[in-house]
Amino acid sequence: DEYQIWGSDFEAEPPPNATKLDSKYFVKPKVRTVEGKPTLYGKGRLTPKGFQDPEKHLYRVDSPTVSRWVLFVVISWTLAQGWELIKGDISGAFLQGEPLTRENVWIKMPFELVAMGLVPANRLWRRVLKAVYGMNEAPRAWYKAITAAAFALGFVQSLIDPCLLILVDSGKVVCVLVLYVDDLICAGHKEQAAKVMHALAAKYPMGQLEESWKLQSISYTGMDINFHRGSDGTLSSVVLTQEAYVKSKFPGAIKELETALNGHKATAQDLCTARQADSFRSGNGKLAWSGNTRPQNSFEISELASSAKAPTIGDAKKLLKTLRQVLEHAADGITLTKLDPKRLG
Repeated sequence: DEYQIWGSDFEAEPPPNATKLDSKYFVKPKVRTVEGKPTLYGKGRLTPKGFQDPEKHLYRVDSPTVSRWVLFVVISWTLAQGWELIKGDISGAFLQGEPLTRENVWIKMPFELVAMGLVPANRLWRRVLKAVYGMNEAPRAWYKAITAAAFALGFVQSLIDPCLLILVDSGKVVCVLVLYVDDLICAGHKEQAAKVMHALAAKYPMGQLEESWKLQSISYTGMDINFHRGSDGTLSSVVLTQEAYVKSKFPGAIKELETALNGHKATAQDLCTARQADSFRSGNGKLAWSGNTRPQNSFEISELASSAKAPTIGDAKKLLKTLRQVLEHAADGITLTKLDPKRLG
C-alpha cells in the first residue's frame, strides 16, 4: 500500500487474459539498533514466483552494479580532492522501480497470510502495477528508476561504468554517485554530497545516512571502509577490509567443510561426495567474495574456482586451509592514500 503496488482489490479470480503467478511469504530475522541496543525483529516479504512467468524471456532483467576497481578509483579521487563520502541504503528499493510495461499481472496470495488474517480466504488474487521482489523485471526497473532520479539532478552517466554517475559544474566534476543496487555512495564536498543524498532520499526513502565526517567507518556491500584523517582534519587515507564479513561468514563455512570431510577416508585425487561438493562450493563462494579486498589470495581463489564443477578431496582440503588463513588475518585489506590531483590528470 505504501509504495502503491496494487492495481486491484482482492479478487476471487483474475481476468481470463491475466499473467498469473503464485507467491510465497518469507520471514527473515534481523537486528536493528533501538535506543542504543541491538533488537531482534522479523522482516517479512511477499514474493511472487517469477520463474512461473511465461513472458520472462521478453524483458531485460539485469541490474548493473559498480565494479570494484571503479569504486576504488572514486575513493582515491575523493582523497585527492579533499572530498567526503555519504552512504545511503534505499528502503524497499524493488518496490519503487518503474511501473510495469505490461498489464494484467496478478499474484496469488499464500495461505500464511490468510492464517494471519491479512487476506480473505475466498479472494486470493491481486493485480500488481510494479515489478516487485521475485519478479524478473524488478532489478532492471529499479536501476532505471534510480538513474532517472540522478539524471533529474543533473548527473550524467560515465562511459566507463553504467553505475558511475558524474555531476559537472562549470567544467569541473563536483560530485560522483556510485550505485550497487540499493546501496549508494555519494562523494563530493560535504555540502554538495549532502545536498544530493537528501534530494534522493526525499524521493526514495533511505535508512540512516552514514557520513564519513561523522563516522570512523562505514559498511558497503560487505566491505568495511575505514577512514583516517590528517592533522588538518581532512581524509588522509582509506583502508578497505572485509573483517566483519570474514568473521561472520568464515567460521560457519569452516565448520561445515570440516564436518563434511570428517570420517571420510579418501585420497586427495578422489572426487568429493555430493555433500562435500556442496560445502566446497558454499565455502568457495565466501572466499571469492573476500577477494574484493585481498589481492594476496587471488591465486588461490582463481585456482579453487576452476575446481567448482568437480572438486576433489585435495581441493576441499586446500579450501579449508585457505579459509583458516584468511580468518586468522581477517583485518588485512587495501590501503588507499592521498594522491596529488595534478598527477592524476
